[in-house]
Amino acid sequence: MNSDAFGFLLVDKKEDVTSTYVDIQAKKAFNTRRVGHLGTLDPFASGLLLLAIGEATKLLSLVPDSPKTYEATIQLGQERDTLDRCGNVLLDQPVPPLDKTEIKAVLNSFLGQSKQMPPRYSAKWIDGKRAYDLAREGIEFTQKPISITVSHMELVSYDKEAKQITFRTTVSKGTYIRSLGQDIARKLNTVGYLLSLRRTRIPSLSVEDAISMEDIPSASLLSPTFCIPGLKTLELNPEQARKARNGLSLRLNESAPYLLLRESNTRIALYKKEQDTYRCYRGFAHD
Repeated sequence: MNSDAFGFLLVDKKEDVTSTYVDIQAKKAFNTRRVGHLGTLDPFASGLLLLAIGEATKLLSLVPDSPKTYEATIQLGQERDTLDRCGNVLLDQPVPPLDKTEIKAVLNSFLGQSKQMPPRYSAKWIDGKRAYDLAREGIEFTQKPISITVSHMELVSYDKEAKQITFRTTVSKGTYIRSLGQDIARKLNTVGYLLSLRRTRIPSLSVEDAISMEDIPSASLLSPTFCIPGLKTLELNPEQARKARNGLSLRLNESAPYLLLRESNTRIALYKKEQDTYRCYRGFAHD
């Protein structure tokens, strides 16, 4: 246990647990109340979840969180209210004969910028309440379409017998893959829902580098410089450190956009470059 834990974790979240549950496991493992994650995953989804531990939560907003890459499987022939396997069945519909050429053409039609309607069961705020809470209470509400960008779309496989399409896609922040799955099925003249969803990449961070949830208690934390482009750690002399502890601007012979300032391996502050001066962006607790 280390109450001064500071850094990041790449975790491969299991299916059927919440992102918050993963946070709780990390809080226990590192004996801290401060844990945050980047990009919540739906409970039924698996894959890459980036956790910030301790005061590294102050740096989470600097981690690029778009675009993201997912692999998803659509079950054709049935529509569910949550647009995933966890929901109630709304509609059964026949699946027309399909071939890979036709499916690829439909998938590619989603490339570029477009508008998307968020799922009724989402975490979006509607008049002060979460959309999924309103949906569960049976309250009618309207949502506005959101702008999305799909930069990559690839057919992984099509199982004719099971009527399942697996695709890989890279999308902008805020894109709902559940809605994308529904729209793909409708464009194929049927209905569908997501049977599975796995996030494999957040910009330069890959699920291949992630640890399992079982390994969280024994994991070593990653340096923020691993996850934040343009971040450099700099050791200060005593006079520089005094100024940094007081939040004063510093003139430093550096070019990095952000500096994680330390003295004798003790964190002081995060500074941001503004023209030829570095100014305090986030302070850290210190004696």
